[in-house]
Amino acid sequence: MVRPDPTRRQLLAGCAGTGAALLAGCSASGGSTTTADNDERTMATATEVSVEFGDDDRVALGAVESGEGDSVEITVVDTDGETVTVDGLTVTVSAGSATLEESIVRQITAESVTVAFDGSHGLGLDEGQSGGTLSVGVVTPPGSNYVDEESNPELVVEA
Repeated sequence: MVRPDPTRRQLLAGCAGTGAALLAGCSASGGSTTTADNDERTMATATEVSVEFGDDDRVALGAVESGEGDSVEITVVDTDGETVTVDGLTVTVSAGSATLEESIVRQITAESVTVAFDGSHGLGLDEGQSGGTLSVGVVTPPGSNYVDEESNPELVVEA
């Protein structure tokens, strides 16, 4: 919505709460409303989520390359550290400073999800790297009041 110019705003200030004011861009309280204002209200009610790892936040590349494999348990939590279980909640693992040819996507169906590294996703380190990281994200379902906009802890890949 286009913001009214200051002169128009002064004229509209006296008609707060009327149908004419709402049609002209005034809210019932007399101020103009914009998409940014609405976004702020939406963000104020949205809850940020993050991830926590089970016993270990490390993936042993040697175990993956040898065929033994490795896995990490990931739990989605809110800002109070409470576990979030919502239908359609998804965890993604993608390359950071470590390489991962194919991102891993897992839907959470319980309190946590186990991500297995079995060699099929192309996990690796560049030549000369002794370690690296993988990025972990959360895809929240449409219509939920959860968002993942802040950075999350990373998984550590050890050679």
